[in-house]
Amino acid sequence: MQPPLQSLVSACSDAQGDQVQVTNLSPLVLDIAPAAGTSDELVPSSYDTSSDPLPTLADDLEADAENAVAAGRLPSIQGGVLLPVGGTVMASTNAPPVRLTVGVDLDFSARTFDAVAWASYVASNVPDESPAAYYQAIADCVNDSYSLWQALQQQPPPDLTNLLLKSINAYASCNELREKVKDYLESQGQQENLTAEAQLGGENASESDWESDFAQEQEVHEVELDLR
Repeated sequence: MQPPLQSLVSACSDAQGDQVQVTNLSPLVLDIAPAAGTSDELVPSSYDTSSDPLPTLADDLEADAENAVAAGRLPSIQGGVLLPVGGTVMASTNAPPVRLTVGVDLDFSARTFDAVAWASYVASNVPDESPAAYYQAIADCVNDSYSLWQALQQQPPPDLTNLLLKSINAYASCNELREKVKDYLESQGQQENLTAEAQLGGENASESDWESDFAQEQEVHEVELDLR
């Protein structure tokens, strides 16, 4: 395996070398596809693997929201699939070895962090409800407000609390998500404090090193993985 990929994926092959399981070790979403000139087949995966040994509401909500964000989207590598954070994909071939092209999906990795931030906002303020009530609302907000969140690629990145508040003010889907959180708080006898609630979500999401990881991994976009 080429050195730039060692921090991105691990690969486990069967004895014949015609089937390989590839696991995404990075904090970013990857594209994976058969290398040019091959007929390898891929079985795609989904966001069903949490890095937390005891998944929390935020973990489950994040996974469900990321799946919803991914629905209907295609990777930037033609003929490939999205390989989610912590996820796996099976590759097979009739002519070993398996040869794959693996790269960082920059667009979808950015959307993934948006989903992390919104999941943190919800889970920080709604600690005891099912993710099923919120994940689609998060996905709609992420996809609608994506242009605002591209600012996270700047150095230094903007404050997450401000991005959450700007999105709520600018996009109806994000305000609808905020209304769901507000309704929950009122059902618990609490009064909404939008700035404080956005700040709590932003602080929790900021605990990741996403910005630095994103910048470091751009250089390994589309590197061939030849499992001989």
